[in-house]
Amino acid sequence: MDLYTGRITISESEYDDLLEENQRYKQALEFYADRENHEPTLIHEAEYENGILVSPPDMEPSVIYFDKGEKARKALKGDHNAN
Repeated sequence: MDLYTGRITISESEYDDLLEENQRYKQALEFYADRENHEPTLIHEAEYENGILVSPPDMEPSVIYFDKGEKARKALKGDHNAN
């Protein structure tokens, strides 16, 4: 196996592009890694009358459910508005 141990030279513009790309990937990973984004949202609590459940809690699916991978696709595509 050959291993290149020399230095690679890139322009300042290429360096800036790589930093931006890295930031997009990091933000997308942080979004998907955040456990709270996987939790459903409580719309309203369960309602009880005399200890009897009359209305179950109403839940909305998680943010990840609604995202459906959009943030990842935007980050990979190079969309600077991936947030």
